[in-house]
Amino acid sequence: MDKTRTLLKECRTFKCSFETQWQERAKCITSMAAVYFPKKKLFAYCHWWNSVTSKKYGYMWKNVKSASIPLLLANYSFNDRPIYYMEGRLDKENKVVLSGIATYMREPGCTAITLVPGSQKGMYPSRDASPNGARKFCSVGIVEVDNISIAWPKRAHNKNSIPLAEIIECDDDNVDANVLHLKSIHVSMYTAGHQILEPDTDYTIVAAGYKEYRGMYRWHFITDCGLKIRAGKSLAKIWGKWRIKHLQGLQRIGSVKGVPFMNFPHSKSGSLSWRR
Repeated sequence: MDKTRTLLKECRTFKCSFETQWQERAKCITSMAAVYFPKKKLFAYCHWWNSVTSKKYGYMWKNVKSASIPLLLANYSFNDRPIYYMEGRLDKENKVVLSGIATYMREPGCTAITLVPGSQKGMYPSRDASPNGARKFCSVGIVEVDNISIAWPKRAHNKNSIPLAEIIECDDDNVDANVLHLKSIHVSMYTAGHQILEPDTDYTIVAAGYKEYRGMYRWHFITDCGLKIRAGKSLAKIWGKWRIKHLQGLQRIGSVKGVPFMNFPHSKSGSLSWRR
């Protein structure tokens, strides 16, 4: 062992810890890409591409149903970085044709972990599911960098579990001050406004979506401070006026295209009104 240490003493790679190497790599991660082949039921994602080795760091799974795609995008994406999702098919010459490209983001202010496949390359890894136990990624040098946290959750989860984060569909012409559209809403993650809003506090709606809850369609919001709110009648009413005033294009149910952020104060009496 001493001879090995002596031999590696002047090696640059040996001098640079794995943690430092990871930190430098993570700083270069700017997005994630994923592709789904509906006919083949094949899903693949890529977290980053190594320009030196030309290797893509990601994985692919077969027999993936389309209903699982939003969950996989939410769990395997990064905070504060876009997800480029596309669908693929093979043409008559067996060449890949990509179409339906869409851009998603995790909810604003999200600090959730990002998954990588489990020890058996499963889609739903956890530390409890590892047969020989599993150390935390941060214990081996894969630490949090610029809000990127690679990890496995402690408890087991599956395709029916709540996602690690909500994802929002972004239009190419989105303005930074416009409300984002919540494409996939998990209603159990949202709390009724009267239970979560603090009195004498201002809130700003930065993302919105329309989803059924207990037999009725309700607006669901995310604020700039990260609250997930299920709107009651009062909040839905002032949001409706704000939305109709600014909405661009066709008046489709649930559309938020062109609608700017809505700021509203919540008073002690519980009254609400949007603020110009």
